[in-house]
Order: sequence, then structure tokens, then C-alpha cells
Amino acid sequence: MLREPTRTQVLTRLGEVIGEDEATELMEAFPNFDWNELATKDDINSFKETTDTLQVDVRTLQTDFAIFRESVDAKFEAQTTLIRTRFPSPASYTEQDRKHLVEGSHDN
Repeated sequence: MLREPTRTQVLTRLGEVIGEDEATELMEAFPNFDWNELATKDDINSFKETTDTLQVDVRTLQTDFAIFRESVDAKFEAQTTLIRTRFPSPASYTEQDRKHLVEGSHDN
């Protein structure tokens, strides 16, 4: 990174060689930045490897979650079936069932 005094010196010298307007335009085309902030090919490859690994991890999590969800759905369905089997719908109760329920509730 060129420090401001150095940039000014370069601009002045360029102005003497190629003209002030051209020198200003050229210096503006190369903004002041730290060369250490540029990514190297190794940096980009490392980033790509990390991104690829993360994509695999996300896919694995999605698969695991889908399997978990299917398991929960199956267990929920089994419990629902069990409840429906053991406790039929009140609409299917006979008159005797209703009478027994009402009489039984007074025993408490």
C-alpha cells in the first residue's frame, strides 16, 4: 500500500511524464489498497474446499433430518392408531356406553 505522501510523489512525477490529467486518471484507476488483502489462488482454493465441505455437511444434515422426520411421523401415526383403537370416537358409542360413562362419572 502506498502511503499518501508516496502516492502524491508518484502522481507528481507521472504528471511530469505523461501529463497531469492522464496521471490523475491513471492513479485513480489503481486505488490505494493493501496488497496483503488480495486473495491468492491458494486462498481461493482453500475457500472452495471449505465451501464444498460445508455443502456436503448441509446435505448430510438435510438427509438426517428427513430420516428423523419420517421416524417421528411413523411413531406419531402409530400412536394415533393406538389411541383410535383403544378409545373409539364418541359418535360410535352405543346408548349403553353413554349411560355407563354418565353413571361412572358420578362414582367419583
